[in-house]
Amino acid sequence: MTAIGEAFIASLYRNLIAGDAYLVVLRGVGVTLLISVCGLFFGTILGAILCALRMSKIAPLSLSARIAIGAFRGTPVLLLLMLLFYVLFARSSAPAELVAITGFTLNTGAHIAEIMRGALGGLDWRQ
Repeated sequence: MTAIGEAFIASLYRNLIAGDAYLVVLRGVGVTLLISVCGLFFGTILGAILCALRMSKIAPLSLSARIAIGAFRGTPVLLLLMLLFYVLFARSSAPAELVAITGFTLNTGAHIAEIMRGALGGLDWRQ
């Protein structure tokens, strides 16, 4: 092994193992999984609701769903998270994880609503 490789391995050991930084990394993985799973679960529910509203024959419901879907799909996730954290939840004591779950739920719900609408629109309802 070269000197650079040995120095790299020694640095990894010193920073991750000896300094107990791996515990921080594992906590981060847990938070990431929590945000991802909750965002996907609640986003699927929100997506089904938005899809039903978007396909509704009642014009105000359909229009409001179209606006919401367009806004949440068209906004980058990072911008949505920053708006939620620094504007909407700025004065509350809501934990950052809840804000992140809310942001990913809104974004995922908008995308899933369009996926569901496209899938339902492609079905042949005549039998």
